[in-house]
Amino acid sequence: RTRLAMDVGATKETRLYPRGMRDVFLGIWKSDGIKGFYQGYGIALSGVMVYRALHLGGYDAVKTEIMHRRRYSEHAPREAARTTDMSLTMSERFAAAQIVSIVAGTLCYPIDSVRRRLMMQAGQPLDER
Repeated sequence: RTRLAMDVGATKETRLYPRGMRDVFLGIWKSDGIKGFYQGYGIALSGVMVYRALHLGGYDAVKTEIMHRRRYSEHAPREAARTTDMSLTMSERFAAAQIVSIVAGTLCYPIDSVRRRLMMQAGQPLDER
């Protein structure tokens, strides 16, 4: 899919893959075999695991931090600090989710760039990689 997006020839004669995905698959199959279809798959799995760990773990950590700061803030009365009802408002949850999503996406962007680069190199001769 990425290869087809990068194939911007004006006519079918100037495109690298004039017949679409069929040409992409055949090119990879001829140069690398079945192994070429999985080039970049390992880094893709690693990137997903890191992203999900940052996303889910980060959200839980930010929620806990917000509740902890609210409970022990200097401006809160002492009676409010003892209450057990510590649920977050919808806007606090939304803000926490957005912050965590932005941070996780930013930290995982280099991994995604490596993944795309490896996938784009599949099917090319070894001396051009």
